[in-house]
Amino acid sequence: MQETDETPAVAIDLADGEGRIEKLIRKDSGQAALRFSGRPAGVSQPGPLTLTEAELIQLLHEASHAGILSSTFFDDLRADVEI
Repeated sequence: MQETDETPAVAIDLADGEGRIEKLIRKDSGQAALRFSGRPAGVSQPGPLTLTEAELIQLLHEASHAGILSSTFFDDLRADVEI
């Protein structure tokens, strides 16, 4: 995956660090991909992301408003999942 200083990303504060979504471009296909990661407080390397449902909704909300998720993301999700 290609990551630059302009990589679109959003993060939310968690009790013990942050949760993050980044939009990356795949080098092989040029397609956009999403990276979900967590970062414990005081740690520079990202790790697994563990969220409550409320935190996940907040992170998706932030990503939607920042343009990281496509305008059709929630419609596509509704088509595959009973919402």
